[in-house]
Amino acid sequence: MNPVSILVGLAMIGASVLGLEGASRLGDGGFYLAGIEHLAEEATPPTAPEAPPPPQDQGQGQDFFQEQEPPEEFIDPREIQDGLRNMKQFMAEAKRTIKQIKRQASPADIEEINQIIATVNQLYSTVSQSGVSEQAREAIRDFHDEQYWDKINKIRSRLEIPREIKQIKQSLKRVERIAKTKAVQNIGIDIARLQQRISEMNQALATVESNYNSGNYEEAQEAMQEFHEGGHPGEIEGTIFRIRDIKNMVKKVKDETVRAEVDGVLQEVIDAFNAGEYRDARETMDEYADDLQRLISQYLYKTNRRGYQQDSFGRIKNLEDLIRARLERNSESVQIQQATPVTPAQ
Repeated sequence: MNPVSILVGLAMIGASVLGLEGASRLGDGGFYLAGIEHLAEEATPPTAPEAPPPPQDQGQGQDFFQEQEPPEEFIDPREIQDGLRNMKQFMAEAKRTIKQIKRQASPADIEEINQIIATVNQLYSTVSQSGVSEQAREAIRDFHDEQYWDKINKIRSRLEIPREIKQIKQSLKRVERIAKTKAVQNIGIDIARLQQRISEMNQALATVESNYNSGNYEEAQEAMQEFHEGGHPGEIEGTIFRIRDIKNMVKKVKDETVRAEVDGVLQEVIDAFNAGEYRDARETMDEYADDLQRLISQYLYKTNRRGYQQDSFGRIKNLEDLIRARLERNSESVQIQQATPVTPAQ
């Protein structure tokens, strides 16, 4: 039997006895209760105290996290190979540039390019000796971040400006001269618009020349961009000559329907030209003028074969569709570029 249960029973009996004996014996009842409580404490086995938890080694936990190294980032071997190839190509191009500009370049220009080549060569050696490693990747990043290509091109562009000025002047004079001839005035070109464009190019060229003569080479290069980005008189001149030649050629065709088709093909280019899209007009003529002239020649020399006439007519019609589609794509591309907001450089 459980000792605790016996003690509880004795406590209840003691309480009953106290109640029967009355208030006069309350003091003695306290004695009985104290005694019973004492017996209960003796009978209850002592509870062993809980052992305190072992102290945690703080340093061990910290060492665990400190010893965990992040996994190494994967390096694609092709990235290293591309970097080596780009550096090798750059050094070859830089050496070629020195040969091209040697006559007009100053000793300081040559020294600057040689120093760039030496720096890139050192980066190339680092990559070659480091293999597929983070060190090789950092060297490749340095090569791209320094933009050595731009530095070489700035020197080359600055030295080529005098030659470009001379060529543009000569081309402008030719365009001014042919714009006054009846042969060009009768091919559908907007002469007034063309003369206005010639005047604008003369002003732009004067700005380039003034900046260059004043030693403002960067400003001269920026002004020259107008001619590089689709406003070169050579493109205008070439387009006019090709339109004129095909117009003269088609005069020999007696079939009015074929002549109308050829005129329709040319009108697509003329419309782009009159809208100021000189580069699009020139590129379109470069792509399709030879085919158009060949078809007209075949048509003229084999007019005795009716079936061949129809075949040539169909090819001219297809060529017109190709030209129209190309010019429409170029026009949409220009509109998208103009509508796209330019994000300022940070």
